[in-house]
Formats: sequence, C-alpha cells, structure tokens
Amino acid sequence: QLFDPTAREDIYALGLRNPFRAHWDIPSGRFFIAEVGGNNQKRATEDIHLGKPGVNYGWPYCEGPCDNVDFPLCSCKLHDNPLFSYRHDKQNAAVIGGFVYRHTTFPTVFHGSYFFADYTRGGIRVLDFDENGHVRTDWEFAEAYKGITSLYQGPDGALYYTVQAKKDGALRKISYLGNDVTTSVVALQAAPASGSAPLEVTFVAGIVEGASYVWNFGDGATAVTSTHSVEHTFKEQGAFNVYTDAVLEGTPRRSAEVIVVVGDETPPTINEPVDGLIFRAGDKIT
Repeated sequence: QLFDPTAREDIYALGLRNPFRAHWDIPSGRFFIAEVGGNNQKRATEDIHLGKPGVNYGWPYCEGPCDNVDFPLCSCKLHDNPLFSYRHDKQNAAVIGGFVYRHTTFPTVFHGSYFFADYTRGGIRVLDFDENGHVRTDWEFAEAYKGITSLYQGPDGALYYTVQAKKDGALRKISYLGNDVTTSVVALQAAPASGSAPLEVTFVAGIVEGASYVWNFGDGATAVTSTHSVEHTFKEQGAFNVYTDAVLEGTPRRSAEVIVVVGDETPPTINEPVDGLIFRAGDKIT
C-alpha cells in the first residue's frame, strides 16, 4: 500500500499491489519484483519492476507504464516505470515472478535472461535484455502450463516449477536434452474443451521430431500415435485430465494436463429465489 512519507526507515519501497515472487540477481545486482495487477480486466496490467530503495511504484494510482492513459493519476515524475508490462485485455492474468538464468546447461540464448510465468493464463515466458539492461525481446518458452506458483533454476541448470492443481500439487522439471530448444517442452491443446456427451475432441501436442506420442485421456482410454495429434470421443459426463508423453529415444517428455469437461449444457431454470429479491446478511435463502 501507499505509505505516509514520514514512514519508518525500514520500509524499503511502497506502492506495490500484490508483489508475487521477487528475485535478487546477484551478478547484475538487480532485484526483480513481479506485481499482480487489479481486477478491472479492461485496464488491469501485470508488471515486472526493478526493486530500488525509496521508490514509489504507484498503486493504486498506477498499473503498467507510468504514462498509462488508463491511470490518469499516475505520474512518471512520482512513480517508477516498470521494466516490463502486459495488459489483461479483458482476460484474467496473474504474473508469477521467476529468476535470471545463471547456468550453462541451457543454450546461451537463455544466459542472463529472466524467466517468469502466469498462474491464470499458463505458460512460461522469457525476457531477453540488451547491453543496457532494457528488455529486448519477450518470447514464449513453454505454453499451456497453468497453475504455476513458483519457478526456479536448479543446481543442475534445469528449470523447476511448482503447480497448484484442484486435487493436489506437483513439482515439475524442464531439462535441456540437446538439439532443438523446444524438444524438452511439450504443449497440449484441446478443441473443444467442453460440451455435451458424446463429445469428440481433437488434441494437438507440440512437435517433437522423431517422437511417438502416448496419450492418456483420463477416462481409462489410452492411445499411441506417431503424429502429434489425435481424436478421442468422451462418452460419459465428467471432468477428465488429459496429457501426453512425447517419447524420444526412450525418454518421455510429459505435457501439462488439459481438462476436458463433458456434461449437459442445457441452461438451468432458476425458480427460487425470484428475480429482484433483496438479500441481507443472515437471511436464509430457500
């Protein structure tokens, strides 16, 4: 929150709405702070800041660049400009701060780059910097990984991340195995992802050259294909967690799970309570 200018000296900085994950990059001396934006999806923005002592990051007057026209009270004279931002554009978003890669296991294109994720939208992205430390490129490292709550570089140079799921969580690892950077990451998409039974769904996974795909549809059925796509018909109602393993030279590379919901899409009719009923705290609604 915004504090009084006479606040205690041990308050390092102010004006952060919800800083979720911060990272000290010792070699560069830079302190990365990921800040989750507001709930107005038309103008809300996710920010990545550089932590500096005594800086005002502007919340609730600022989201995004300090000259953002959607926040007229935000001032570049008073408030810090984010290192990087991206808008909600009427979609939910929740940035998850990561780390600067400081290992030699991944290809050199990743060395010194900042990895971050989005809990709601899914995916892991990378910021590449120029010689002055400004963002040069923002690109996708892995897609479809939803529910990520943290990500770190392991001592072995692999990328480790935690996922919060409906029933339980998971700790997962992304390793570089040589050749194409994308071969160690398998994305998965489903179309449609919901509908009435019987529901025919087409699944498309990321391409791993030379791999076979082992599919698990979550309803007890499995399949093995030499292509990166498959069709499956769900005959029963329910929510099904689907994933695939791209197997190359005996090594499986598992995708993130996608959820397919099969049910009756007939709109329900609400008879009680009647439209316009006034509710007060403590009232029992039947």
